[in-house]
Amino acid sequence: RARALHSHPALFADVEPADACQGTVGNCWLIAAMSALAEFPSYIKNNLFVTKKVSKDGKYKIKLFDGRSNRWEIIEIDDYLPCTPWGGDKPDLLFGHMPDGKMC
Repeated sequence: RARALHSHPALFADVEPADACQGTVGNCWLIAAMSALAEFPSYIKNNLFVTKKVSKDGKYKIKLFDGRSNRWEIIEIDDYLPCTPWGGDKPDLLFGHMPDGKMC
């Protein structure tokens, strides 16, 4: 969970395009789209995230556009993040980075 990776995880803390970092998954298309959206942090906060602050249960509601139905859908995501095995102070993320506790 995000709280295991950083003592004070934050949503919307100085969102910048460089915050979207690719890990070991071949999802450069997704990272590029996230980086492009990060050019407009207020849009992300005000239009995409229904949940506006760090959730204690790790669940967040977001809005994504479904091109098949041509409408916005609200979906629930969680902050379970794939990590390396615990082997030190804390695990490392496998598929990205969490700079300065920024989750978005």
